[in-house]
Amino acid sequence: MAEIDHIRRLNNFDLREAASKHRELLNNAIQVTCSSSYFQRLYISHKDVGLPQVWPRQPEPLLNPPDERDRLVFFAGRMQNARVRQELLALWGNDTSMDINPSFPYEQGFRRSKYCLHVKGYEVNTARISDAIHYGCIPVLISNYYDLPLANVLDWSKFSITIHEADVVFLKRILLAVPGPMYLSMYQNLEIVRKHFAWNTNPGNYDSFYMTAYQLWLRRGLHRLSRSFFQDFRHIKKDAPIRTYIDANSDGLSIAAHPAARAGATFHVAISIGGTSSTVYTMHPQCDSSFMVTVHDPTAK
Repeated sequence: MAEIDHIRRLNNFDLREAASKHRELLNNAIQVTCSSSYFQRLYISHKDVGLPQVWPRQPEPLLNPPDERDRLVFFAGRMQNARVRQELLALWGNDTSMDINPSFPYEQGFRRSKYCLHVKGYEVNTARISDAIHYGCIPVLISNYYDLPLANVLDWSKFSITIHEADVVFLKRILLAVPGPMYLSMYQNLEIVRKHFAWNTNPGNYDSFYMTAYQLWLRRGLHRLSRSFFQDFRHIKKDAPIRTYIDANSDGLSIAAHPAARAGATFHVAISIGGTSSTVYTMHPQCDSSFMVTVHDPTAK
């Protein structure tokens, strides 16, 4: 069985330097982060968890249906951040079927377009994917070696399109070649998965909080730290605004949550395995920081 012994919240930049200096921490702790690129030195795809980065917003009750989306593509972002973005602007900036960095409001682009681009900038962490899903715009992922949020529980091929960075010149041809029934199927699937990309003050069934907790639960047996590592970590934070308990047993997974003290608070998850021990995780809905989760054998002395 596994049990939490300490939680430490680290800024994204601090994390890369501090964690890399402790080999046991790097190899055994689960990192929950938005920056989930295979090229990131400290990210281990089979062990770590990509967290959905979501800006707080009110639910969008009605989505624009496909026949009311008169633009093929929408993209907004800083062009100086990456070569691929600059190439995108040079190739398609004057195409009237696409809105590439338009002057009208950000939300309007998502609502009126069939496809919304996610293009790697200075870093790969961005809320643009969740924005597209929120407004019913099919995400088009142009970012090599990017580990998608909730990738081990969702089939992204059913509601998004992935294009290699080298193929951005063929972007329009690829999207126009998508059959109408296939687009409608992706749109319908997008409506289904939208609930997984929403953070709520009080966690709701299948939202980002629960889905991330479920990913952590799936990884519960992958990590083991040495006994000596925990000598200096003997305190668990007790003032968590949200405490969620997940019981894992032969009957499956059950979850119960206490209300949040305030919106945008840090989430703490306690996972019980077989009812005999627990693991606590820390997450934040806006993902402006990363979190390390340390687990160990509670029977170790």
